[in-house]
Amino acid sequence: MEWFCILSLLFYVSGVNTQLTAISLSPPNTFIKDTQLGNRDLSKVLIEPVTSITNCFLNGARSASNMNVQHPFSLRFTATTSTFEWHVIFDATSQNKLNAATVPFYQLTVECREQNISQSAAMTIQVLPNQRPVIANYPGLTRSYNAESVRSGTSLYTVRATDGDGDPLTYSYVVQPTVNYFDINTATNEIRSAVDFRSATMSPIIIHVNVSDGFSTVTDFKLRIQINGLNERPDITNLPATQTVREDIAGGTTILNLQYLDLDFTGNFVPTCTVFPNTQPSIISVNGNRLSLATSTSGKNVLDFESVISYNVTCTISDGFLTSQGDVMTINVQNVNEKPVFNQQTYTCLLEESKAGVSTCNLFLTATDPEGDAVIVSIRPGNNSQRFVFVSPAYDILSFAVDYDVDRNAMPSNVVIEVEARDTGGQVGVANIAITILDKNDNSPTFPAISPVIDISDITDIGIIDIVLATDDDSGSNGEVVYEANGISPPTAANYISVLPNGQIHFTKRFPDSLKGTAVLLTIEAKDKGSPPKSASTSRTIRFLESPLTTGMTSGSPLTSQNSAAATQQESYFDEPANIALVVILSLILLAALILAFYFCMKYMLLGYCCKPGPNRPSRVHPVHDDYDPYNSYYRTPYSRDPRYPREFGDPRYTRGEYGDPREYGDPRYYRNPNYPLSAGSINGDFYDDRSYRGSRKSQLAIKPY
Repeated sequence: MEWFCILSLLFYVSGVNTQLTAISLSPPNTFIKDTQLGNRDLSKVLIEPVTSITNCFLNGARSASNMNVQHPFSLRFTATTSTFEWHVIFDATSQNKLNAATVPFYQLTVECREQNISQSAAMTIQVLPNQRPVIANYPGLTRSYNAESVRSGTSLYTVRATDGDGDPLTYSYVVQPTVNYFDINTATNEIRSAVDFRSATMSPIIIHVNVSDGFSTVTDFKLRIQINGLNERPDITNLPATQTVREDIAGGTTILNLQYLDLDFTGNFVPTCTVFPNTQPSIISVNGNRLSLATSTSGKNVLDFESVISYNVTCTISDGFLTSQGDVMTINVQNVNEKPVFNQQTYTCLLEESKAGVSTCNLFLTATDPEGDAVIVSIRPGNNSQRFVFVSPAYDILSFAVDYDVDRNAMPSNVVIEVEARDTGGQVGVANIAITILDKNDNSPTFPAISPVIDISDITDIGIIDIVLATDDDSGSNGEVVYEANGISPPTAANYISVLPNGQIHFTKRFPDSLKGTAVLLTIEAKDKGSPPKSASTSRTIRFLESPLTTGMTSGSPLTSQNSAAATQQESYFDEPANIALVVILSLILLAALILAFYFCMKYMLLGYCCKPGPNRPSRVHPVHDDYDPYNSYYRTPYSRDPRYPREFGDPRYTRGEYGDPREYGDPRYYRNPNYPLSAGSINGDFYDDRSYRGSRKSQLAIKPY
């Protein structure tokens, strides 16, 4: 046994020799309920000395009459490396069960041994029977309420129960008859009204309550709820009823005016009606107490005998608490011969112009009679309908009755015709067919019969020399025409003649003298954009003529030959793209050189030199002497404030010494005013202009900083 091995291990590990002297149980007496479900410690075995290593076991159990009895008790051992304990426990897994009625007391003897020493102790265990729950006011009571005084949520009663053993209690409720008048809180066991008692129609109501502690159940506690002054249920007095109506009656026709009765309600009733079979939208319209047939939104009759032959219309009224019951109106639908019905109101058909009976379209057209009668489908007269015909017995394939052509608006390309279905009773249903006739590429482009001759010479302008136009009777892309040169003879003439897609014939560049006096045959094709495309061709004769300026010269004269050679050379030189590129590059280089030369010329004009001056090269900028006449009109002084000369004498940005001007010898910040040229002589250090018509005057020095 595991516990014995543990004891032996403790004995050898401790290495201490002890001797058992006594044992006792704590507590010596205890009790247990016969409903105990799990294991439970009942008493602890106390060993003296505590260091003793013992082996303990139960030495049997006796009843109160001192009889040996089977028992559900055992010992539990707990040990560590230094301590160990024995406990008397109730073993819930034992096959022996507690029963206070059979064995109310157990006398247990516990014996412990250490080597050859044995000690024992006894304990008494009392088995207590389970106590049943107790319900207050058991077996029940009656509570009375007036219907008008109880609103929803009113507290009616709280069920209270106790258990002598302190076991948790559970409650269960059964309401008879089954109504929804109550709201029972299973946590607090409070019973409240779930509705206003003015909506109650039954009294009394019995609430049966059962309480259980898990072992015993107290059943059938009865709470009787008496409701006084029950509300009267309203009633529709002229229902149930039966009505028979034709299936073709118009929407809005009155079927019934409802009549009401309620002795304790003075307000206005608003009826609510439902229809079975349920149809959407409903066949019934309610306006006040008037029931009428609803108005159709589809153009068809609301009632259809072939679909539904009878309806049940259930109408109710309410006083706010109670609703009327069993008020049903039965509507029987009477059969009436109806017109045939097409599966669509408007069909679409797409055809191509063609011979009679060639192009067709499937309409997927069907026409049925509500009564199942045979129907005949036909095209109604009017709106070009004579040009169309059904080509199948089922009336679903439509085609042309004539050769149909929409070119040049000979016949319309959009037509709407009517088709009818007639039953054996003479009823007629009508639908529309929207027909679109597509243009087919059945015409080729056509050129005029005249093919003029085109003359060009040296004086003919480069550009358009003729336009060819072809007509195509088709419409849309089938009638759109594009042009291209289909051939040119001789082929070298293609360098000088071209044809654009819009039909323009272009003279593209000057022709050489070798072509003068010759003729070119140009073939032009016109092709439409149909699928497959159709085409036609025409031709033009183009003659290269001598220029009127050279017609008087012989072809062998030196001048004529020279001019001809020069013209040929010029034409052939620029025919090469490389020559054109070379000329462009040389032109750009020449332009850059001109810009550079212009820059140095302007610099020379403004500053008197074009390049940086050397150390021994005098500047052409001559300073004005400090001695000046402030009243001389040829001077511009700070007193004049002339806006034309903002940079002159007195400007604090510039200074001049007594023996010369530091602003000289090529300083590029200054330039000479060309309006006042300098003379070769000077008086008192000032320079004078001896070329002025007014006589000598001082030369002016215009100053311009960077």
